[in-house]
Amino acid sequence: MGNTTEMIDARNRIRKEGIMKRVFCFGVFALVLIAGSTSAFANNKTDKVIKRAEQGDAQAQYELGLKYENGKGIKQNIGLALKWYRMAAENGHVGSMIDLGWFYQNGQYVRKDIQKAIDFYVKAANQENAQAQFNLAILYDEGVDIPEDNEEANKWYLKAAEQGHAIAQLNLGVNYYRGEGVEQDYKKAWNFLNYLRMHSSNMKIRWRARSLLDEIKAEMELSNKFGVYSYPDWEELVNE
Repeated sequence: MGNTTEMIDARNRIRKEGIMKRVFCFGVFALVLIAGSTSAFANNKTDKVIKRAEQGDAQAQYELGLKYENGKGIKQNIGLALKWYRMAAENGHVGSMIDLGWFYQNGQYVRKDIQKAIDFYVKAANQENAQAQFNLAILYDEGVDIPEDNEEANKWYLKAAEQGHAIAQLNLGVNYYRGEGVEQDYKKAWNFLNYLRMHSSNMKIRWRARSLLDEIKAEMELSNKFGVYSYPDWEELVNE
């Protein structure tokens, strides 16, 4: 017996082919009606978004920016996309702030300007947006077009981690483990990484956390054995 997925796919193809044979005689007529109806519906929806955007609705302004950027339901126009993204950002729309930050960070559609990118990310981060907080942490942690600043990176990692951002939790655990921007603290590193090992739905993150935990355990064992550092409670910690 063949693979179940392959059998289902084959059955679906047969069913679709049968349907196509039955409707072939009036397919062209139906296609014209459907295309016209879909186009009218899309135009009506776009008109409503434009009206709401012009009335100052930040979400509509963001949606209109997306439409102009992607050319969906309207002719693509990057200049107008940026205009509506900026208006939405001025009206407090976090998604627009993050998108504009990304554009300025990477020089997409605009001249690259890392300070403008940071400004937009900070505005979104101050509204407790975890993705913006994480983006800032990465900029400072890796020194992306700015001087590396591990302390500033950890500040933003912590804010994002407290909201459940898994990669922020992972990177913060690594920084506590290595003492980058913070005082080295195996216990805090262990707690962040062990939580991810047990609860993260991302298998790559779980695997990375497990690998780092093995490194920490080995280092604590060696430190205790040779008296370099003393971790009297490490056995209790690793067995929690």
